[in-house]
Amino acid sequence: MSKDEIISIDGWMMHVRQPTGDGPYPVLVLLHGWTGDENSMWVFAPRLPEKALIIAPRGYYPSKAGGYSWHPEIKKPW
Repeated sequence: MSKDEIISIDGWMMHVRQPTGDGPYPVLVLLHGWTGDENSMWVFAPRLPEKALIIAPRGYYPSKAGGYSWHPEIKKPW
């Protein structure tokens, strides 16, 4: 059975599923969209290969609309 946990590395929060047994393993990185977080893409995890290392990081910038984004908010009008 794989190990599913939320970890923090150098300020980056991420949801990780590490398979059991010896590797090497394929690595899948799940990136959420605007206002998501490290759990947003986890709905897909049950359909992904059990023997894959899955990493779902949280966007680095908090969004005023809730959740996180991958870039800072644009301050100028369109």
